[in-house]
Amino acid sequence: MPDTPRALPDRPKQPGQSRATLPSGVTLLPANPDLAGSKATPEPPARQATGADGEPGEDPRIAAWRAERAQQANRLIAMPRDRFEDKRLGFIAGSLPLGILATLLLTWLVIPVVFLEWFTVWFHEIGHAVIFWLSGRPATPLSFGPGIGWTSGHLEPNLFTRICFTFLIGVIGFQGIKHRSRFLIGLAAALLMGELYFWFIADEDTWEAIMIFSGIGGQMILGALLVVGFYYRLPDPLRWDFFRFPALAVGLFSYGKCAWLWTQIHQGRALIPMGSFRSNQDAGGDMNRLLAGHLWDEGFLIRVYVFTALICGLVILGHYAFFTWRAYFAEKASPDHPER
Repeated sequence: MPDTPRALPDRPKQPGQSRATLPSGVTLLPANPDLAGSKATPEPPARQATGADGEPGEDPRIAAWRAERAQQANRLIAMPRDRFEDKRLGFIAGSLPLGILATLLLTWLVIPVVFLEWFTVWFHEIGHAVIFWLSGRPATPLSFGPGIGWTSGHLEPNLFTRICFTFLIGVIGFQGIKHRSRFLIGLAAALLMGELYFWFIADEDTWEAIMIFSGIGGQMILGALLVVGFYYRLPDPLRWDFFRFPALAVGLFSYGKCAWLWTQIHQGRALIPMGSFRSNQDAGGDMNRLLAGHLWDEGFLIRVYVFTALICGLVILGHYAFFTWRAYFAEKASPDHPER
């Protein structure tokens, strides 16, 4: 005998309560206290969506939630990798003038200028070491404070150093291609050409002269490299969006200090820095070795460093002008531009 629907015993009906009949015939009272005092009948639950085969599908609310999350993910993917906007005209146009002004202000503060001077020493020693590495010679640049530094290296090339540095160049090039970084690709190409030059073309005397020159030369070249790198994107792990600002100040200080010094020397207002950090009379200083050991005359020495400063300065100004020009036309072509 089939079961007959049965109802619960009648209870005193409260105002605003309604009865809902379940498939089994059991009558329950709603437990939502928010409905108290309202005579409106609650809407029936939404029907469950069905798929193409007639089976119950995903709840519409879950589907809407998934769609919203997908839109948020798409917006995150479309966001620029840098946290700071780097394509606005005002940002690009003000970068170099404000960077120069900030660097000049930092030179008036004791602690910042100590660190800036220390970085120039590191650039000096790294400049020596890079020429060692490019020729396959092991070297270790060291610095323990402003004005104190030296590079310890071997004069004989070895296979292990060549393999390691070539591998490093390959990693830089691979990361540049992977992240579409023109800066890293150009850096890897320049290092590779330098490596091939010192392997197959330069003789021992030429290598040693360039290695000595690259001390002060490294202060200008590496400083200019940091300034130029300010305008390029680098891989995300470097967080270049933040570090490029202090790097800009360090690069401007290192390049500007050396360029100004050799400009003054060229005009006869300063003397060639002879000696080393040990003593001004040290015959093992870079300038002493170039003048006495490689028979460079003072005029040629001054012209080489002034020429290096000029080329680095033109590269910096060229990048600044190009990126400012590009930002100007990009902003003018934007649909938000007032003229459009």
